[in-house]
Amino acid sequence: MLYLIFNEGYTASAGDSLTRRELASEAIRLARTLCKLLPNEPENVGLLALMLLQDSRRAGRASPEGELQRLNPSAVVALNAAVAVAMNDGLEKGLADMEAVGSELDGYYLYHAARADLLRRLHRSASALDAYRKGSRSPPTLWSAATCAAHGRSGVLFVRMASVAGNAGPKSTARSRANIPVV
Repeated sequence: MLYLIFNEGYTASAGDSLTRRELASEAIRLARTLCKLLPNEPENVGLLALMLLQDSRRAGRASPEGELQRLNPSAVVALNAAVAVAMNDGLEKGLADMEAVGSELDGYYLYHAARADLLRRLHRSASALDAYRKGSRSPPTLWSAATCAAHGRSGVLFVRMASVAGNAGPKSTARSRANIPVV
């Protein structure tokens, strides 16, 4: 019920305004109260987190005139879509989509890692190795490593990429000592 109230506040179904801030705020207040009353219920905490996450985007959703903002997808979103295309419509099609945004993502190690993986699956070993090498020259940031680890992925893709590319230097050694798993 709280989420229904929040949704009506987040995107009003009627009226002149895109949002009804008072409804969203009240739903968040009630969810906080619920978390205090039942602190051992993870669903309550999850509900509050979801509402707070969505509400954090509120100011950027509407133009100064109050109209819904349409956002252009970023190159990273296009990269994710290209990976999905590769898995669904074929590796060649996904690779073509991926390479269409490559110039925007040249310094992003996950672009090179994803591209290398598709090339490897297409049995283009020399090109795959080159992509792994490019990725090892643009290692992940601490933030991206932590984010990957939080989502159950290795934050040390760099270590594997560097060793495959023959470039396992001090950075990979430092990460190995940090007991971060390599997949």
